[in-house]
Amino acid sequence: MITLDTKDRKLLTLLDENARYSNSQLARKVGLSKPAIEYRL
Repeated sequence: MITLDTKDRKLLTLLDENARYSNSQLARKVGLSKPAIEYRL
């Protein structure tokens, strides 16, 4: 079973609101680096 941390949940919430966010925008909003966002996606 995969466990989601708060950053993962925030990422999914943002994508649910607007699936067209760029990785850079998501990184800024979640507080992670762009490579970290790409890894989590």
